[in-house]
Amino acid sequence: KGTISFVVNSEKVVRMPSIGNFVTLDNESGIYYRVLYNTSWNTFMLLRMNNDLGRVAFDSSGTSNVYAGSTLDTYMNETFYNTLSTNIKNAMVANNISQGTYSLNSGTPSGTYYMKGTRETSSTNYYITQNSTTNVGSRKVYALDISDVKEYLGADNLSLPNINGMFFNTTGNTTVSYFNDSWLRSSYAAFSNHAWIAFGLNGDLGYTGVGNKLLARPAFLIDLSLVNFEEIDPSTISCGSLGNEGC
Repeated sequence: KGTISFVVNSEKVVRMPSIGNFVTLDNESGIYYRVLYNTSWNTFMLLRMNNDLGRVAFDSSGTSNVYAGSTLDTYMNETFYNTLSTNIKNAMVANNISQGTYSLNSGTPSGTYYMKGTRETSSTNYYITQNSTTNVGSRKVYALDISDVKEYLGADNLSLPNINGMFFNTTGNTTVSYFNDSWLRSSYAAFSNHAWIAFGLNGDLGYTGVGNKLLARPAFLIDLSLVNFEEIDPSTISCGSLGNEGC
């Protein structure tokens, strides 16, 4: 537990965290981020785990699932970003993100599927296919895309334990209240006013109308060599202590 640093040839060397573990940043007590993956030895994608930011619509007009310039986009990259410390802001790495458009299939699709999931609550499989991607532009903070979920979990691991573990830090087949449902930035192909969500009640990925207010779970790339951090074993932090309901 914690960050190990030592000196080699007068240069400080910092041990980077393990994928899946939590980190706290800049001595913020009780604010946890899950390490999803790394893009270089020192740059990591983090997902904010605390359920304390309130709810926000994807699009307050309820009409469009385009992420760029949406209510959710503005909340992430401006409102939430402005709450962060200067040290965290300075360590962030701007990311040229895209928005994927995805379809949901209850049966095996005729083409290659993007991700495969299992709904333990109904003992059925589901498949997600990627229809297209659209460039959003450079952002510091954003909601995750389904592609980020795939990067962390892999293509065939959309199960209740994995989805709810990733977003809500549950263990086993634990479901959580629908009050914990969280936005992704991915658009749903069938309806232009629906977007994808992490659905805690079933432990899967689903979709809903963009005018609904759900949880914002910010994600960002950060150079951890530029900011103080502490690595935390997520098994020591309960789902409920993060503010999630119905754990």
